[in-house]
Amino acid sequence: MSAVLLVAGYASAIAVGAVLGVLGAGGATITVPIFVYLFSIPPKVATVLSLGVVGGVGLLGVIRAYPRREVDWAWAARVAVPSMAAVWGTRRWLVPLIPEGGDFVLMLAFAALVLLVARAMLKASRGLASQARPISTARFMARASGVGVVTGLLGAGGGFLIVPMLTEWAGLPFRTAASTSLLVILANSAMGLYSGWSPALAPWMAKWALFCVLAAAGLWVGGRISSRIPAEALKKGFAYFLVAVAAVTVVTELVGIALN
Repeated sequence: MSAVLLVAGYASAIAVGAVLGVLGAGGATITVPIFVYLFSIPPKVATVLSLGVVGGVGLLGVIRAYPRREVDWAWAARVAVPSMAAVWGTRRWLVPLIPEGGDFVLMLAFAALVLLVARAMLKASRGLASQARPISTARFMARASGVGVVTGLLGAGGGFLIVPMLTEWAGLPFRTAASTSLLVILANSAMGLYSGWSPALAPWMAKWALFCVLAAAGLWVGGRISSRIPAEALKKGFAYFLVAVAAVTVVTELVGIALN
């Protein structure tokens, strides 16, 4: 492994924590590509390790937000229960269906997810106000379960789905929704780690642990930034960055297919 790529990977860990700390979403959308392309970790392993990073940073975020009473525990439970069930089902039944050598399919699906995250953030940056709107139980359960599928299959925390649910349907202020999202991400990540753990993860644990420490430092950096830069500006900038990440992922995978 190139030392330059390794250093770049660890430096990127700070950005993961900062993104989660400021936005409550989006961290795993850069964690998985970092693991795959900078640390050369197989995609199936990377999706599980990503949950460990995002879940750990999510825990620190919840601890930080708790004294400010920015976590809505009732709404967190409403989202977490169906989404955790979906995480478990996805890891148990859907992930094993991915064939050996089909990693490129997983990464292309991840690129599509990244574009959806970018679209959601750009839509939010146009100024959607927080307001409670009626929602049917079936639609709410479907959306929450979708969060779990995304988490279980692609190793993403699903905050880009959770935060809009909490602002548009629950009427929570953005910062409360972001902190509450971190609690749901923590619960889903714990379920994903439990159901996705295997001996294949062991060789990567030392690098994963250092990445987590640096991501935690990034969470503190994100907290400092969030008080000085408007959240809307940060969301818009990060959304365009995600478009670039998706483009690089697609090009890398297509080049790999062509060379093989």
